[in-house]
Amino acid sequence: MKKALIVCTIVNFLKFEINDLLLLKNSGYEIHCATNFSHPDMELLNELNMLGIVNHKIDFARSPCSKTNITAYYQLKQLMEYEDFDLLHCHTPVGGVLARIVARKYRKKGMRVIYTAHGFHFYAGAPLLNWLIYYPIEKWLSRFTDVLITINNEDYQRAKKKFHAKETKYIPGVGIDVEKIQAVQVDREKKREELGIGKDDFLLLSVGELNKNKNHEVVIRAVAELGDPKIKYAICGQGPLKEYLEELAEKLGVRNQLFLLGFRTDVIEICKSADVFVFPSKREGLSVALMEAMACGLPCIVSKIRGNMDLVVDKENGFLFGIGNVDEFNKKMLILLRSKEVRVFMNKRNIQRSHDYTIENTKKIMCAIYGEKI
Repeated sequence: MKKALIVCTIVNFLKFEINDLLLLKNSGYEIHCATNFSHPDMELLNELNMLGIVNHKIDFARSPCSKTNITAYYQLKQLMEYEDFDLLHCHTPVGGVLARIVARKYRKKGMRVIYTAHGFHFYAGAPLLNWLIYYPIEKWLSRFTDVLITINNEDYQRAKKKFHAKETKYIPGVGIDVEKIQAVQVDREKKREELGIGKDDFLLLSVGELNKNKNHEVVIRAVAELGDPKIKYAICGQGPLKEYLEELAEKLGVRNQLFLLGFRTDVIEICKSADVFVFPSKREGLSVALMEAMACGLPCIVSKIRGNMDLVVDKENGFLFGIGNVDEFNKKMLILLRSKEVRVFMNKRNIQRSHDYTIENTKKIMCAIYGEKI
């Protein structure tokens, strides 16, 4: 039986790769996954077990500077030496780097190497240090990559022109189940009551980890500047900045307008109970959360960055604003607050646009990519 190895730094990332695993399984592959298995989602582990995935614990650390990654390198080396893999598909920066370094030897023996870049760390506006560290590494490793997959236009154009992979492909993210999302029914008033949001409140919603990159702080500051107690801001997600965001809201006098909802299994229902989706990140690849919000028909206010600009056309299905520009954010938000007509227009446009990012579309592209290599 043919063997495929899927590598990613963090186990829970595999929830985005289930469709790829199914494609490989249906093509007759024995599938192995190598990841750190730290704080795993038990539902995900059960799904992997049901698919018959062979799991290998590799001690990856998210930080590229961690000494633990030296251990991970030797673990991967031992795994590839022991198992005769026909195909390697790696994801995430650390996992993608280490896997391709180890795979050079086995690629010469016929193993095919695919790497999906879910958003390079170097991009327009990225810190100089990112360019000095990550760009040369990715450019060098592209020489040992058969197919380099990118998920936004900026990354695709740069990789196509500057890198050396045998093939460079664009795929619109991991895909979303638009029909399933649009079939979700919710009692908007009841859901708001459950969350502590009034039926007449204007609800801004973000979905994402509470960290510096997601940049939730700019929205809290924007809400504070407007001084309207009817504007509420809810965030679905966990993370290290929870206390900081709460303290900031308290300091700015809007603690009662901030709702940190933590990890949620009802994100789609909450989306359908909100008025506007806000996504102020400093860096993204191509956000699933944003695509899901679009499928729910939410008007979107997003930072003017790579990935977001692939999904949101300014004044068509949402608004773009400069990272950290509170005044610009508020101007765009007030348009939506005051004009139901604009909200309805963007609702329809987002529902239409979301069909470009379906799981079915991404499956077709991945079938072609795997088909060329299988």
